Amino acid sequence: MEVTFNDEFSLSDFKMAILKDYERPLFSSLSNKTKNVPGRPGAWDFGVDIGARTETFPIVCMAVNPYERELLVRDFVGRLFDRRAQPKTFQIRTNYDPELWVECRVSAQPNGKYYRGGHVDFELQFTAYNDPFKRATQTAFDPKEPVRYGEVTPGDYYTNPESFEWMYNIHYYGCHNYGSLETDIIFTIANGTAKNPRILHLESGRELTLPDFTSATVEIDTGKKTIKVNGQSVVSGSNMKFFSLYPGDNGFAFKGDTVKGKVSSRWLHKFM
Repeated sequence: MEVTFNDEFSLSDFKMAILKDYERPLFSSLSNKTKNVPGRPGAWDFGVDIGARTETFPIVCMAVNPYERELLVRDFVGRLFDRRAQPKTFQIRTNYDPELWVECRVSAQPNGKYYRGGHVDFELQFTAYNDPFKRATQTAFDPKEPVRYGEVTPGDYYTNPESFEWMYNIHYYGCHNYGSLETDIIFTIANGTAKNPRILHLESGRELTLPDFTSATVEIDTGKKTIKVNGQSVVSGSNMKFFSLYPGDNGFAFKGDTVKGKVSSRWLHKFM
Protein backbone atom coordinates (compact mmCIF):
# COMPACT_ATOMS: atom_id res chain seq x y z
CA MET A 1 0.00 0.00 0.00
CA GLU A 2 1.34 3.41 -0.96
CA VAL A 3 0.84 6.34 1.42
CA THR A 4 1.17 9.95 0.25
CA PHE A 5 1.63 13.04 2.42
CA ASN A 6 0.06 16.29 1.12
CA ASP A 7 0.75 15.06 -2.43
CA GLU A 8 4.33 16.16 -1.72
CA PHE A 9 6.10 12.88 -0.97
CA SER A 10 5.30 9.20 -0.54
CA LEU A 11 6.67 6.28 1.43
CA SER A 12 8.13 4.78 -1.74
CA ASP A 13 10.33 7.88 -2.16
CA PHE A 14 12.26 6.57 0.85
CA LYS A 15 12.13 2.87 -0.10
CA MET A 16 9.37 2.37 2.49
CA ALA A 17 6.11 0.45 2.41
CA ILE A 18 3.26 -0.59 4.71
CA LEU A 19 3.58 -4.12 6.10
CA LYS A 20 0.95 -6.59 4.93
CA ASP A 21 -0.42 -7.20 8.44
CA TYR A 22 -1.60 -3.59 8.61
CA GLU A 23 -4.55 -3.04 10.97
CA ARG A 24 -6.63 0.11 11.21
CA PRO A 25 -9.60 1.24 13.33
CA LEU A 26 -12.94 1.29 11.51
CA PHE A 27 -13.94 4.56 13.21
CA SER A 28 -12.82 7.03 15.84
CA SER A 29 -12.58 6.16 19.52
CA LEU A 30 -15.88 6.11 21.43
CA SER A 31 -16.65 6.98 25.03
CA ASN A 32 -20.05 6.08 26.42
CA LYS A 33 -21.52 8.65 28.80
CA THR A 34 -23.66 6.78 31.31
CA LYS A 35 -24.58 7.37 34.92
CA ASN A 36 -25.54 4.65 37.38
CA VAL A 37 -28.46 5.54 39.63
CA PRO A 38 -28.84 3.77 43.02
CA GLY A 39 -32.03 1.75 43.20
CA ARG A 40 -32.51 1.74 39.43
CA PRO A 41 -31.45 -1.13 37.16
CA GLY A 42 -29.11 -0.23 34.37
CA ALA A 43 -27.84 3.30 33.80
CA TRP A 44 -29.00 6.62 32.40
CA ASP A 45 -27.72 7.09 28.85
CA PHE A 46 -26.26 10.51 28.01
CA GLY A 47 -25.02 9.60 24.56
CA VAL A 48 -21.55 8.94 23.19
CA ASP A 49 -18.49 11.15 22.81
CA ILE A 50 -16.49 10.73 19.61
CA GLY A 51 -12.76 11.00 20.17
CA ALA A 52 -9.82 11.69 17.89
CA ARG A 53 -9.21 9.45 14.89
CA THR A 54 -5.93 7.53 15.18
CA GLU A 55 -4.19 5.51 12.48
CA THR A 56 -1.07 3.43 13.10
CA PHE A 57 1.04 2.46 10.09
CA PRO A 58 3.52 -0.45 10.40
CA ILE A 59 6.32 0.59 8.03
CA VAL A 60 9.34 -1.20 6.65
CA CYS A 61 12.30 0.63 5.16
CA MET A 62 13.87 -1.71 2.61
CA ALA A 63 17.38 -0.29 2.57
CA VAL A 64 20.23 -2.35 1.18
CA ASN A 65 22.66 -1.52 3.99
CA PRO A 66 22.71 0.28 7.37
CA TYR A 67 24.28 3.44 5.89
CA GLU A 68 21.51 3.89 3.33
CA ARG A 69 18.91 3.05 5.98
CA GLU A 70 20.08 5.84 8.31
CA LEU A 71 20.05 8.41 5.51
CA LEU A 72 16.54 7.45 4.34
CA VAL A 73 15.01 7.32 7.81
CA ARG A 74 16.59 10.62 8.84
CA ASP A 75 15.33 12.36 5.70
CA PHE A 76 11.82 10.91 6.09
CA VAL A 77 11.48 11.80 9.78
CA GLY A 78 12.69 15.33 9.04
CA ARG A 79 9.77 15.79 6.62
CA LEU A 80 7.27 15.09 9.41
CA PHE A 81 8.33 18.12 11.51
CA ASP A 82 8.65 21.83 10.88
CA ARG A 83 11.79 23.86 11.56
CA ARG A 84 10.70 24.41 15.18
CA ALA A 85 10.49 20.64 15.73
CA GLN A 86 6.68 20.66 15.85
CA PRO A 87 4.79 17.86 14.05
CA LYS A 88 3.34 19.04 10.74
CA THR A 89 -0.29 18.41 9.83
CA PHE A 90 -0.66 16.40 6.63
CA GLN A 91 -3.44 15.22 4.38
CA ILE A 92 -2.59 11.53 4.22
CA ARG A 93 -4.10 9.37 1.48
CA THR A 94 -3.53 5.86 0.14
CA ASN A 95 -3.44 4.51 -3.39
CA TYR A 96 -6.31 2.16 -2.52
CA ASP A 97 -8.78 5.02 -2.03
CA PRO A 98 -7.11 8.26 -3.19
CA GLU A 99 -10.30 10.34 -2.97
CA LEU A 100 -10.32 9.93 0.83
CA TRP A 101 -7.77 11.59 3.07
CA VAL A 102 -7.21 12.07 6.79
CA GLU A 103 -5.83 15.38 8.05
CA CYS A 104 -3.55 14.41 10.91
CA ARG A 105 -0.08 14.62 12.40
CA VAL A 106 2.36 12.19 13.98
CA SER A 107 1.35 11.66 17.61
CA ALA A 108 3.54 8.99 19.20
CA GLN A 109 7.20 8.06 19.51
CA PRO A 110 8.00 5.12 17.18
CA ASN A 111 10.43 2.36 18.00
CA GLY A 112 12.35 0.68 15.19
CA LYS A 113 13.42 -2.96 14.93
CA TYR A 114 16.67 -3.09 12.99
CA TYR A 115 17.77 -6.05 10.90
CA ARG A 116 21.21 -7.09 9.72
CA GLY A 117 20.38 -6.63 6.03
CA GLY A 118 19.90 -2.90 6.46
CA HIS A 119 16.10 -2.67 6.61
CA VAL A 120 14.11 -1.55 9.68
CA ASP A 121 10.50 -1.98 10.85
CA PHE A 122 8.72 0.72 12.85
CA GLU A 123 5.22 2.00 13.57
CA LEU A 124 4.05 5.56 13.00
CA GLN A 125 0.91 6.76 14.74
CA PHE A 126 -1.04 9.66 13.24
CA THR A 127 -3.99 11.38 14.92
CA ALA A 128 -6.70 13.64 13.45
CA TYR A 129 -7.38 16.11 16.24
CA ASN A 130 -9.93 18.41 14.61
CA ASP A 131 -12.91 16.99 12.74
CA PRO A 132 -12.05 13.31 12.16
CA PHE A 133 -14.99 12.85 9.76
CA LYS A 134 -14.11 15.35 7.01
CA ARG A 135 -12.28 13.19 4.52
CA ALA A 136 -13.17 14.17 0.94
CA THR A 137 -13.67 17.31 -1.13
CA GLN A 138 -16.89 18.55 -2.72
CA THR A 139 -16.32 16.92 -6.11
CA ALA A 140 -14.25 13.89 -5.03
CA PHE A 141 -16.84 11.30 -6.04
CA ASP A 142 -18.36 12.97 -9.08
CA PRO A 143 -18.80 10.68 -12.11
CA LYS A 144 -15.66 10.35 -14.21
CA GLU A 145 -17.65 10.67 -17.43
CA PRO A 146 -20.42 13.20 -18.15
CA VAL A 147 -23.85 12.03 -17.00
CA ARG A 148 -26.40 13.45 -19.43
CA TYR A 149 -30.08 14.18 -18.98
CA GLY A 150 -32.18 11.10 -19.64
CA GLU A 151 -29.22 8.73 -19.35
CA VAL A 152 -28.92 8.55 -15.57
CA THR A 153 -28.82 5.03 -14.18
CA PRO A 154 -29.13 4.07 -10.50
CA GLY A 155 -25.94 5.04 -8.70
CA ASP A 156 -25.05 7.84 -11.15
CA TYR A 157 -25.42 11.48 -10.23
CA TYR A 158 -24.87 14.77 -11.96
CA THR A 159 -21.56 16.49 -11.31
CA ASN A 160 -21.75 18.65 -8.19
CA PRO A 161 -21.87 22.26 -9.46
CA GLU A 162 -19.33 24.53 -7.80
CA SER A 163 -21.00 27.78 -8.88
CA PHE A 164 -23.93 29.33 -10.73
CA GLU A 165 -25.14 32.78 -11.78
CA TRP A 166 -28.01 33.95 -9.58
CA MET A 167 -30.34 35.62 -12.08
CA TYR A 168 -33.89 34.74 -11.02
CA ASN A 169 -36.10 35.68 -8.09
CA ILE A 170 -36.29 31.96 -7.31
CA HIS A 171 -33.20 30.06 -8.43
CA TYR A 172 -32.89 26.33 -7.71
CA TYR A 173 -29.57 24.65 -6.97
CA GLY A 174 -28.89 20.98 -6.28
CA CYS A 175 -25.95 18.89 -5.12
CA HIS A 176 -25.22 15.40 -3.83
CA ASN A 177 -23.47 14.61 -0.55
CA TYR A 178 -21.73 11.27 -1.07
CA GLY A 179 -20.78 11.12 2.63
CA SER A 180 -22.72 9.12 5.20
CA LEU A 181 -22.94 12.06 7.64
CA GLU A 182 -24.40 15.54 7.61
CA THR A 183 -21.85 18.21 6.74
CA ASP A 184 -21.71 21.98 6.65
CA ILE A 185 -21.57 24.02 3.46
CA ILE A 186 -20.15 27.45 2.66
CA PHE A 187 -21.89 29.65 0.07
CA THR A 188 -20.08 32.71 -1.32
CA ILE A 189 -21.92 35.31 -3.40
CA ALA A 190 -19.51 37.43 -5.45
CA ASN A 191 -20.47 40.91 -6.70
CA GLY A 192 -23.97 40.20 -5.41
CA THR A 193 -27.05 42.36 -5.08
CA ALA A 194 -30.35 41.27 -3.53
CA LYS A 195 -33.30 42.54 -1.54
CA ASN A 196 -35.09 40.26 0.93
CA PRO A 197 -32.69 37.38 0.13
CA ARG A 198 -33.36 33.90 1.54
CA ILE A 199 -31.94 30.43 1.08
CA LEU A 200 -34.35 27.51 1.53
CA HIS A 201 -32.92 24.03 2.15
CA LEU A 202 -35.58 21.84 0.55
CA GLU A 203 -34.76 18.65 2.48
CA SER A 204 -35.03 20.18 5.96
CA GLY A 205 -37.48 22.98 5.17
CA ARG A 206 -35.21 25.48 6.96
CA GLU A 207 -35.12 28.89 5.29
CA LEU A 208 -32.23 31.20 6.20
CA THR A 209 -32.87 34.93 5.73
CA LEU A 210 -29.98 37.24 4.81
CA PRO A 211 -29.44 40.99 5.11
CA ASP A 212 -29.93 43.09 1.97
CA PHE A 213 -26.69 43.71 0.06
CA THR A 214 -25.56 45.70 -2.96
CA SER A 215 -22.46 44.97 -5.08
CA ALA A 216 -21.03 43.00 -2.16
CA THR A 217 -19.25 39.75 -1.39
CA VAL A 218 -21.36 37.65 0.98
CA GLU A 219 -20.20 34.45 2.71
CA ILE A 220 -22.59 32.11 4.50
CA ASP A 221 -20.87 29.45 6.63
CA THR A 222 -23.43 26.98 7.96
CA GLY A 223 -20.83 25.24 10.13
CA LYS A 224 -19.67 28.36 11.97
CA LYS A 225 -23.19 29.85 11.66
CA THR A 226 -21.87 33.16 10.36
CA ILE A 227 -22.89 35.61 7.64
CA LYS A 228 -20.26 38.05 6.42
CA VAL A 229 -20.82 40.97 4.05
CA ASN A 230 -17.57 42.31 2.63
CA GLY A 231 -15.72 40.51 5.41
CA GLN A 232 -17.81 41.98 8.24
CA SER A 233 -20.03 39.78 10.37
CA VAL A 234 -23.67 40.80 10.01
CA VAL A 235 -26.54 39.53 12.16
CA SER A 236 -29.23 42.09 11.31
CA GLY A 237 -31.73 40.71 8.82
CA SER A 238 -30.98 37.05 9.57
CA ASN A 239 -33.23 34.61 11.40
CA MET A 240 -30.15 32.38 12.01
CA LYS A 241 -31.95 29.28 10.68
CA PHE A 242 -28.83 27.55 9.41
CA PHE A 243 -28.89 24.07 7.90
CA SER A 244 -26.56 21.19 7.04
CA LEU A 245 -26.16 19.09 3.93
CA TYR A 246 -27.98 15.80 4.39
CA PRO A 247 -26.45 12.56 3.10
CA GLY A 248 -27.59 12.09 -0.51
CA ASP A 249 -29.45 14.62 -2.64
CA ASN A 250 -29.82 18.21 -1.45
CA GLY A 251 -31.82 21.00 -3.05
CA PHE A 252 -31.82 24.73 -2.40
CA ALA A 253 -34.03 27.61 -3.49
CA PHE A 254 -32.26 30.98 -3.57
CA LYS A 255 -34.96 33.66 -3.27
CA GLY A 256 -34.89 37.43 -3.44
CA ASP A 257 -35.78 40.58 -5.37
CA THR A 258 -33.52 42.44 -7.82
CA VAL A 259 -30.97 39.65 -7.58
CA LYS A 260 -27.65 39.15 -9.31
CA GLY A 261 -24.28 37.65 -8.46
CA LYS A 262 -22.19 34.50 -8.80
CA VAL A 263 -22.84 31.91 -6.10
CA SER A 264 -20.13 29.35 -5.35
CA SER A 265 -20.24 26.50 -2.84
CA ARG A 266 -17.76 24.27 -1.12
CA TRP A 267 -17.92 21.52 1.47
CA LEU A 268 -16.16 18.39 2.65
CA HIS A 269 -17.81 14.97 2.61
CA LYS A 270 -17.85 13.30 6.02
CA PHE A 271 -17.40 9.59 6.74
CA MET A 272 -17.02 7.54 9.89
